Amino acid sequence: FHANTTMTTAFGERSVSEVRRDDIVQTLNVQTKRQEWTRVVSVKKHNQLFEFQRIQLSDNSSIVVTPNHGM
Repeated sequence: FHANTTMTTAFGERSVSEVRRDDIVQTLNVQTKRQEWTRVVSVKKHNQLFEFQRIQLSDNSSIVVTPNHGM
């Protein structure tokens, strides 16, 4: 995730850089296609610089992904 990405946590919206192990975050269950609350089991921080691509969505929001994200 890009450092500015926000996640919905049990404590409200937080930057992904603020999320810690054992936090509860909202995720998408890929099998049921429903949102659910999940405990964070590990956090990895990468010090590498990636070139990101911003994708503008039809509702005027945007997402930022690495070029090889596979969308």
